[in-house]
Amino acid sequence: MSDKHAGKEVSKYLLRFLLQIPSLYTPSGKPHVFLFSTRRSGSTLLRDLIYSQPGFNFIDQPFDITQHNWHTWHLPQVELGQFITLTPSEAKIVESYVHGFLNRKYIFRSQWQWWNGRYHWRWERYVVKILTAKSLIHWFENAFQNNIQIVYMTRHPIPTSLSIIKRKWPVTTEAYLKNGWFVDTHLTNKMVSFAENVVRSGSDLENHVLNWCLENLIPLKGWQNSNWVTISYEKLLADPYHSVHRLCNKLNLQEPEKMLETLHIPTRTAVEESKQRIIADGAQTRLDAWQNHISSKDIQQINMVLETLEVDLYQAQKSLPVSLFDTI
Repeated sequence: MSDKHAGKEVSKYLLRFLLQIPSLYTPSGKPHVFLFSTRRSGSTLLRDLIYSQPGFNFIDQPFDITQHNWHTWHLPQVELGQFITLTPSEAKIVESYVHGFLNRKYIFRSQWQWWNGRYHWRWERYVVKILTAKSLIHWFENAFQNNIQIVYMTRHPIPTSLSIIKRKWPVTTEAYLKNGWFVDTHLTNKMVSFAENVVRSGSDLENHVLNWCLENLIPLKGWQNSNWVTISYEKLLADPYHSVHRLCNKLNLQEPEKMLETLHIPTRTAVEESKQRIIADGAQTRLDAWQNHISSKDIQQINMVLETLEVDLYQAQKSLPVSLFDTI
């Protein structure tokens, strides 16, 4: 990062910090919502949907040590910014850090645009977006128990990867393949050999899909046996009415209309079936658009990555995940 760019980031951070201060935090004891997802997977949209509900503020990526954050020195230093596992001493540090931002000891990357009509001058709970610590999702669940509700969001690995490639963002694969605990616990010898071969000679798309698999491997293995709320970007776009009401029911949120307004979707029920069909048709067109940018060879290669890593939530040639993911 150049000195000029770093200076702009610090100035922007300071301005947002000052604009966050006037609002009043009055904790009610209701659980905070911890949203785990991947880069370019619709997590900001979902964060905004939950933030639209009365009594919420948000905290955006408190574990992203690549962005300017005055408080990252409180965190352990991790490979490529990925929090994969914690030693007992590191766990205490991270737990203290989480309590720090939940109790507003640390103030950063929260609501600040008080003029946009969504700013909450008084709030009682947070929605916390976490992208770089998905492998710790079970640790969060155990460490904070009744104090948090976990939401796990996914998006098809191909459009996610294409979006990341377009922005020239790097992969974090090496952090996972170098982590002895992760390799020994979650990868077979065949998986490791395959991944190393993709890193050496695979296409950009293969490498980013591999990266997606490694980053999501732990939550993908655990979601069916958990109390998390699971949601896909695809289902949210294709069936917003059902998705929004399911979120509200699962998270005990009271105003689904505000979520639909955030999505710019009509909330009146007149001819609702027709409106939902129009929305679904338009969403499906958007969801399928990435298929115009890949070849049949890409499909074969990506299916090989998914099959080898034993990821069965998505198939390369299908836009939607398995239906069970968005229903239980």
